[in-house]
Amino acid sequence: MSGEYEQAISAWQQAMGGGNAGQANQQIATCYQRLGRHKEAVASFQNAIKSYQQDIASGRNVEDARRGIRSSELGVTVSQREGG
Repeated sequence: MSGEYEQAISAWQQAMGGGNAGQANQQIATCYQRLGRHKEAVASFQNAIKSYQQDIASGRNVEDARRGIRSSELGVTVSQREGG
């Protein structure tokens, strides 16, 4: 919210070990989008999708994971359109 996206990326990367890699990757991707780093955003959204798919396969937070996948797929589309 404060526009300090580089610091937010670092914080989310540190948080990734906490068990919700899908959400962390999705938030990192959003930061990359806002920085105009669309190729990195696409890669992070794709990592989020993979993590969410693993959650679904293991039966963890299935509905949240499905929502995360839909949101991340939209993020990929937007970032690719913007040059990623």
